[in-house]
Amino acid sequence: MSDGKKRSPLRLFTTIRARLLLLVAFCLLPAFGISFFDAWGESNRQIERVREELRLEARQSASRMDREINAAALMLRALAQIPEIRELKAPACSHLLAGLVGPLPRYTNAIVTRPDGDLVCSATPFQGRVKYAGQLFQRALASPEVVVGMPVSGRITGKASLPTSYAIRDDSQWVIAVVSIALDLEWYARVESSRWTYPGSAMVLWDRQARVVFRWPDPEQWIDKPFGDSPVGKTILAEASGAFRARGVDGIDRVLGFARIEETGDLGLKLNVSVLSFPRNFVFQEVGVYNLS
Repeated sequence: MSDGKKRSPLRLFTTIRARLLLLVAFCLLPAFGISFFDAWGESNRQIERVREELRLEARQSASRMDREINAAALMLRALAQIPEIRELKAPACSHLLAGLVGPLPRYTNAIVTRPDGDLVCSATPFQGRVKYAGQLFQRALASPEVVVGMPVSGRITGKASLPTSYAIRDDSQWVIAVVSIALDLEWYARVESSRWTYPGSAMVLWDRQARVVFRWPDPEQWIDKPFGDSPVGKTILAEASGAFRARGVDGIDRVLGFARIEETGDLGLKLNVSVLSFPRNFVFQEVGVYNLS
């Protein structure tokens, strides 16, 4: 300016141009507000849709696991009728198991043990003496039905599996052998992941303290980690099935659906499907099986 004085900042808003800009800004504010609340409402509706989808997917996955357990039970009862197995004829028994179970990718192995737990036959070759005396074996000895065990790493195959066992009895109801078959959990996870709506699926199995006992993929990062104090674990402990939204143990907002696997009986396994929400609608789907009875 010619007089060397600076114009006051307040006078900038007294010009016609400044007033027009302010008027335009005030006119646009409602539009921005409506857009924001519309987006917020759509986000909530999307989350609700995802909850319903995951609730359904969890039930379907749990039902398919039930069918796999039932199929394993039928296989055990059929094997129990074969003379070579009932009579513990080691070479013939192992060869028979390899021919019947080996070609089926859903199973990691099938074995037959004596009532004292000594391994006699196996679809997968083994060396030396192998003895079974764990909880599943003891439960099988005491039950007339097929029993389901906790997820384990196979002693012969080293593969993660869900074992089932059945005690073979003679006419006097004395146990003469125990036959067992193990569902391949990695196979199950791969098959299930091809059915889920969202990409990036994973499968997790938990024990009664919500401790990870199996995860696919990348099991080494999760095995034996406890999550019983997390919001996810507490909610699944409190409910038989459902869908909910919670912040996961990794700090990421999740939408989860879960359902009980009925054929696990007293083990109380529950199958959980969760979606992790990220910016720009990127989602990650995680599936877990919880033993939280």
